[in-house]
Amino acid sequence: MLHSALPPTPTSGVHPVGCGCGCAFSASESPLVEGLNGEVLGAARYTCEIGKPLFEDTRREAFQRQRLAADVMGRERVGKCLWAVADLSSAVAITKGEKRARYTGLQTCGSVWMCPVCAGRVAETRRREMNKALAAARAEGLAVFLMTLTFRHSADEGLADTLTALKASMKAFRNHRSFATLRKTGMVGTVVATEMTHGHHGWHPHAHILVFWKGDKEEGHEALEALREPWLASLAGQDREGEGAAFDLRDGSAAGKYVAKWGAAEELTLGGKKTGKAGGPPPWQILDKTRHSASARALFFEYAMATKGRRALVWSPGLKARFEVDEVSDEEAAEASDQEAADLVESVIITLRREEWIEARKRGRARLLEAAEAGGTAAVIGVLTGPQASSDPDPQRPPRGWQGSGSGHRNDGSGEAARPNGTPRSAPREGPPQAANKGQSCPIP
Repeated sequence: MLHSALPPTPTSGVHPVGCGCGCAFSASESPLVEGLNGEVLGAARYTCEIGKPLFEDTRREAFQRQRLAADVMGRERVGKCLWAVADLSSAVAITKGEKRARYTGLQTCGSVWMCPVCAGRVAETRRREMNKALAAARAEGLAVFLMTLTFRHSADEGLADTLTALKASMKAFRNHRSFATLRKTGMVGTVVATEMTHGHHGWHPHAHILVFWKGDKEEGHEALEALREPWLASLAGQDREGEGAAFDLRDGSAAGKYVAKWGAAEELTLGGKKTGKAGGPPPWQILDKTRHSASARALFFEYAMATKGRRALVWSPGLKARFEVDEVSDEEAAEASDQEAADLVESVIITLRREEWIEARKRGRARLLEAAEAGGTAAVIGVLTGPQASSDPDPQRPPRGWQGSGSGHRNDGSGEAARPNGTPRSAPREGPPQAANKGQSCPIP
């Protein structure tokens, strides 16, 4: 439902998300679209040695993280995504195709920044768009380059400030006469993605740019490499600086490997599948820690509010039309991916009235879908009428005024994330943590 295709990975090895069995996994079924140089970008399904599908764990993880985000973000729409009914007069249904089950009749938020569920769905749509563009570029004989832009920053700078600086510098860069000249010659178009990570030196935003070039590849590389100085000049205009990897350009071969590794859209749509040193995508790593850490709550709240309303992926004018890629909003992509993840022919497993849904969701949304996929209506009814799991796979939001035991979780076995005593859910309980190396500049890698 959430991932019709998992991120492209090696065809064997240790589970990237883990099925709980600790065994090796293998890829099967039909491959996705080829990459820049004909590489296969990934496979449609992954199963472990005992045949357990990996999407079950991915779905549970996404639902769990979504409720954590809802708890941190208060009244933001993520709190109602796949949780509240779309219409008070409508019913909620669980439908199932040949393999997958999904919900209908629930609200979706379409947020690629703060909602782990919608982020995964939107990434699937953006991946298909990028794969289509790359295939079209190959058919036209275009060269593709990967350009990465960043700058030095201090550990005590907020994310909103660094993102504003990046946006202003990018605008100055695109308006620079050297860049404008290339747009009139060999540069066909660009796709720009903004990504940010957090570490010892604070928030680190950077932009990845796929540049589509018409003409000789070597000449294209030389022409684009000449944009290094204009980028540094654009930074200086914003009282910023950058050396070394502040400007990085990779040719078609390196870009092809990059695209194959991330599935064309993995890092270019939110960095949603990029794995940090501790495992998992950087924003979601922070979200995972909000169960026990007030500073993590503050960081995720800062991240979500700083990125709210920003576009994660920006195509240059006319490029989508050239490659026959449709205009699809994030909200539309979230809805479309959910529908496309299901099989073409669906049957209704069960229909629930609003008041029934409010009780049913306490059993765990992922658990209900798994029951529908495994045993249909009877299995779902069994979950709804049977004993509640000792550890709810879909943690509920604590009631207002509830006071935790200090352990970070409720002591009733429900697996709920604890909320600090008296902390309003609309904001973190304290400001962003002060880094030990406050004021130190980021050593651009």
